[in-house]
Amino acid sequence: MNAHLIDGEERPSEKGETFTTINPATDEELDTVALGGEADINAAVDAATRAGHIWRQVPAAERAALLRRLADLIRASAAEIATLEARDSGRPISDCRDDVTICADLLDYYATLPQNIRGVTYAEQPGHLTHSRREPYGVVAAIAPWNFPFFFAVTKTAPALATGNTVVLKMAEQTPLTSILYGKLCLEAGFPPGVVNIVNGDGRTGALLAAHPGVKKITFTGSTAVGRSIKQSSTGSCHLELGGKTANIVTKNAELVAAAHASVHHAFFNAGQVCTAGSRLLLDEEIAEQFMELFLRATAGIVVGDPLAPATQVGTLISRQHRVRVQEHLSRAVDEGASIIAGGNPSAVGAFLEPTVLDNVVPGMAAAQEEIFGPVVSVMRFRTIDDAVRIANGTPYGLAATVWTDRLAEALELTDRLDAGIVWTNCPYRDHAYVPYEGHGQSGQGEEGGLETITEFTQLKVAYFGSPSTPWTLP
Repeated sequence: MNAHLIDGEERPSEKGETFTTINPATDEELDTVALGGEADINAAVDAATRAGHIWRQVPAAERAALLRRLADLIRASAAEIATLEARDSGRPISDCRDDVTICADLLDYYATLPQNIRGVTYAEQPGHLTHSRREPYGVVAAIAPWNFPFFFAVTKTAPALATGNTVVLKMAEQTPLTSILYGKLCLEAGFPPGVVNIVNGDGRTGALLAAHPGVKKITFTGSTAVGRSIKQSSTGSCHLELGGKTANIVTKNAELVAAAHASVHHAFFNAGQVCTAGSRLLLDEEIAEQFMELFLRATAGIVVGDPLAPATQVGTLISRQHRVRVQEHLSRAVDEGASIIAGGNPSAVGAFLEPTVLDNVVPGMAAAQEEIFGPVVSVMRFRTIDDAVRIANGTPYGLAATVWTDRLAEALELTDRLDAGIVWTNCPYRDHAYVPYEGHGQSGQGEEGGLETITEFTQLKVAYFGSPSTPWTLP
């Protein structure tokens, strides 16, 4: 059985409760995992609180060294992590290997943060100084989703640790196995007991963690509905990365072959289970027919299959239950007048669903408004740039957008007018740890990545110093 990791020890749940994780490609049971309850959350937060008094005093260079050591251990364990991730999540193993490499590199980047936490001293007048500095919050609750389990285990915890916080991590119940392994690697790297704690469980476990009064900061990635609930129940500061409905805009000035092949990847990567997936394909009417021929041909060539097979490009959805929800979206789209022109067929075994293309979608349909979170792309057409902007901005979300054009002026205009935290032009999914971003609208609250991470995981303190010999006067 996979236990919780609390105060440096593997522990079963206080009530002895467990749950089972399933391989979504085969429907087979993978392992039994401890199910966290109130006592387990209390123990983890208490351990993190005790450890925090020491961890925040650890010199920046030592925290950085531990993060780099953890990066090296992850590189050494890459094959084990990737295989476990592919079996637990249904993602292609090639993608899982890429994530492990990215995570190790991210840890090396986050290791540079401790030395960048600086204060500022102001000399107001003789005998008076003012000093501002950034301090860790204390206990950070990291609540992460199932679509990129190991990646989120690292990105939710590493910046918090780098800035002097301690962590309680709760991974989604569908994919707990690589986060448990991650916790063990943290201990092996030398992080003191209680600095990194992991409690397994479902939404109820996450709700208990989010509402715990000992938690001073929450970092959450997931649906907008759950993020709203967390914000309402939490007594701490919240960093929320939420849903998206990315518009992928192909103008008449685009290089169509490159745009079509990249747009297929943008829509169906990780079976569309990506908050920034290019799930709305907006085409200029002048090139729509030509583009769709290219797009459908590339879609038909996608290799869907066994996540452990090297040639697989798209694996499964996370579960059969989630596939049912995606199929319900498809049925509703057809009822509202859309047409399925490619894919849409489920597998008999596992949670596979063919990459699906919905045509004849109009902006008011649910397929154009709601996050389906599956291998489904909704095709819409526009006549002018004004139309494209109106359609793209016509959802509650504002996480990302993509533009395809060879005209710099057009790219700059769309970048300026699109209401999104990220705008990619001719390069979807490009991302760098040192570049921050923030979702607009219902897509989030708080900045992710870059040196801005320091601000997200620390709080400001200002100290005023006067000379004892200087008389005090009221302002």
